[in-house]
Amino acid sequence: MKAALILSWPIGDEKAQRTVRRIRERLVADNTPVGFESDGLCVAADSDMVRRVEPDMHIVGDLFSGGGPTRDWQGTTGTSQADFRVWCATLLTRCWGSYIVLRHDGGAPIPLTVFADPIGMRDWVSWRHHGVRIVTCDADRWLGHFPPADLALDLAEIACLVAHPSEAAEARPLSGLTHLEAGAVTSIGPSGIRSDRLWTPRAFVNLHKPQGDPEALAQLVDDCVAAWSASGDKIIMELSGGFDSAMVASSLAQAGRAPLAAFSFYSDQPAGDERRFSRAIAAHLEIPNRELPLIARALDDDRLAASAIGIRPGIGSSTFFHDAPVAAEGQALGARMLFTGRGGDALFFQHPTPWVAADPWLPGQRKSKARVEDLARWCQSSIWTIARHVWTPRLMRDERAPATSPFAAVRAARRPSRWAGPLDGLSVPKRMQIGAIASDRTAFGATLGAQVMQVVHPLLSQPLIEYALGQSIMALTDGRRDRALARAAFATRLPASVVERRGKGSLGPFFGRVLALSADRLRGELLEGTLAGVGLIDRPALEAALDPDHLMQQDCYTDLLALIVIERWMRRWRERLAQRSA
Repeated sequence: MKAALILSWPIGDEKAQRTVRRIRERLVADNTPVGFESDGLCVAADSDMVRRVEPDMHIVGDLFSGGGPTRDWQGTTGTSQADFRVWCATLLTRCWGSYIVLRHDGGAPIPLTVFADPIGMRDWVSWRHHGVRIVTCDADRWLGHFPPADLALDLAEIACLVAHPSEAAEARPLSGLTHLEAGAVTSIGPSGIRSDRLWTPRAFVNLHKPQGDPEALAQLVDDCVAAWSASGDKIIMELSGGFDSAMVASSLAQAGRAPLAAFSFYSDQPAGDERRFSRAIAAHLEIPNRELPLIARALDDDRLAASAIGIRPGIGSSTFFHDAPVAAEGQALGARMLFTGRGGDALFFQHPTPWVAADPWLPGQRKSKARVEDLARWCQSSIWTIARHVWTPRLMRDERAPATSPFAAVRAARRPSRWAGPLDGLSVPKRMQIGAIASDRTAFGATLGAQVMQVVHPLLSQPLIEYALGQSIMALTDGRRDRALARAAFATRLPASVVERRGKGSLGPFFGRVLALSADRLRGELLEGTLAGVGLIDRPALEAALDPDHLMQQDCYTDLLALIVIERWMRRWRERLAQRSA
């Protein structure tokens, strides 16, 4: 994503103005343009990212309406904080994108008020540096030059992340930073910071929208992809062979924005080789496709060092296997945008579970024996289990236990998602869907690809998330298979082999071989590393896991790879903080 830096300071404050001059010198040295400047305010960003709404109010980022960019929506503003809140609430109903709205009045008790988009596609954070309030979505870049005085590693937060790596999207392992809440109006004044949430997922659950309409869903996917593709050019995309990336590729073609190339990774194991599907998609849509092999070899210094470092570990956004090759291929092609299919698993409900039956059934979805059998077949469950969820859901208990990493020394409690908000009273499958979307927001984290081009996950756009939340899980799955509604929406636009495919590829065997080959290296990397040094790793459990035979037979790859990412992140930040204090 294109980045932005916002500076706010008290008018007439000499110390703050000296700091602003130093920051301006850095902007000039880095060839970073200033999109807007006034007394007490500076917005550094490309001019096409900054929209003036009123003399004291601006929108920074990508703003869309329907299926395209918009620059002319104004609305009616007033002078009070309440007026700003109403204006942002109206914006939410008419526009979408990846943006922040800022209102600045240097003479007011609360000089700066902001509103960050509800999905959090850009990770906006704030801190103070020598009298200047800094707000940015590119914190990693600016913290090295103008950090807060109290910037430090938060070991309690890191312990929670080690225990629950799936919560990486909301981890706050660096203290001294204020993370701006997605979908909230945040008031930043001398006496503190206060947030007021305007958007929550539960507000869109089962809103009596037309249920199970394939044409409406296809149009919405087309609109979101078209809007994003119109905001840039020279597009490449990841084409896994799965259904979600195929949808995005189809919508790019529909918009007349076919990518320069698509990239498909494959391993030498049947489970990790989906080329027959990616080839079928590429041929059907006439997209040039490049196939990149995943070679099972030990992790070395170059591979371990080739990971992006942001304000949180890149779990779910960056990998040691895909990230660097895609970034290199994109640079070679001069690509400016990378599209992915991330988010589809959560939105369109990939997970087979008897709890699907506990969500509202649609008219025509008769609770018949045949229906129960279809759902039981998909869930690989008995028809009696499904029947209990269909007819007596209130008597059933949700016994899903949140998983904790087996390598965590501190058994930290799982924290409720801030983004998801309160979920009391929602059905179990709806809570599962919202939780999965919250976790999928790890896709917005730091990547090597994002350092050289804009990475876009169009399926995680606000209109699609609101639409999917408004659909019953029975509408999304038809009570018989994953992504049933999405498959119906694109049935005539993709190869039948892809639409009708059951199951997904798996790189588990590949990861097992790589980790087994790397076992000796990882013993030193992890057992003698920074996490072990502060007591956050269960050494006996990790030592047992780092046995080549164990790694080839037991699926602990997700937790182990996450641990490596956290270790590398913490090591890099320790070095940075040590250099700063030296």
